[in-house]
Amino acid sequence: MGLTRLNCGDMPYYLEVNEQELEALRGLRVVLQLPDGLKQFSEAIAECLEASYGFEVIIHADSIYGACDIAYPQINLSIRPAAIVHLGHTPYPEALAYPPYSSPRGGVKVIYVPVRYAQQIPEGAIESAASLLRSRGASRVAVVVTAQHTNVYRDVVEKLRFRGFEVLESSRYLPYFEEGQVIGCDYRVVPRGADAYVMVSGGLFHAIGLYLATLKPVVQLDPYRGNARDLTAEGERFYRIRLEKINQASEAVRWGIIVGLRTGQYRPWLVEKLEAAMRRKSRRYRLIAAETVSTYTLRNVDSPWFQAFTVTACPRIPIDDLYEYEKPVLTPGEALMALSGSLERYQFPW
Repeated sequence: MGLTRLNCGDMPYYLEVNEQELEALRGLRVVLQLPDGLKQFSEAIAECLEASYGFEVIIHADSIYGACDIAYPQINLSIRPAAIVHLGHTPYPEALAYPPYSSPRGGVKVIYVPVRYAQQIPEGAIESAASLLRSRGASRVAVVVTAQHTNVYRDVVEKLRFRGFEVLESSRYLPYFEEGQVIGCDYRVVPRGADAYVMVSGGLFHAIGLYLATLKPVVQLDPYRGNARDLTAEGERFYRIRLEKINQASEAVRWGIIVGLRTGQYRPWLVEKLEAAMRRKSRRYRLIAAETVSTYTLRNVDSPWFQAFTVTACPRIPIDDLYEYEKPVLTPGEALMALSGSLERYQFPW
């Protein structure tokens, strides 16, 4: 499928569009979805798409956390546009969700439009990353990127090789992940056997997930800051917190299993797996369905009966949002560890 580069206004990103796919929407109405970090450019992108392809855009303002969260049922039942144009994420792996719910057939079409950060990573940042890797004693490394930075993956790999590193190449998982790409709950393309990893992303989210998935040093190349930093200590801090939560939950006999209601976060296979594990261990449990899982949500439903919770929706919620909750809130993998009574080996996320 040939993609065309589309620049919209002065934003530091460009879109990669399938022009034939968008031309087919001319004269129709679409819903435009963007990650929160791109919402500030929503009007510029809407005008750009309308001018280029002649369809009407409705901007979806709710927070969108990934391709697992396209709000398909709500949009399909209310607005019923010709398509949902979803920017900045690749399709969500059907094996992790419930295909009839996350990838519906015969209803509103979902079009995924890649968004790339237009700036290259400075040479100084790559040199700094190389120095940090050497200080960790790493000679064999692997490079991992987020969806907005797959366009620099090959360049970073080659520049690290030029600096003397053996670089293990990440695989593809098409049509879901491009070369070297990960999402916060799925690190399957990451090659094992590296001494350390380079994460091309902004913020902590993906870098922390990479550490938890590998338990190896992580150096971040931040395209937005134009620098490199060693996030291993931060990853280790999260890891210690997670082990303590698992240890606290190991004696729990009454659990809440939170069932996700967002489009790609309803995972009946995972709920059934946890139910079976709890029955084997003579644990009691209650299923709790929620679209939004937050401290407020949990405190509303919590009572002395519950001793621990596990979230089958987004596994990053316990790690990033609920790690300070008064009772243990675990990912599914952590819950299975707690039920087994073992802290070895750490299981992230499922």
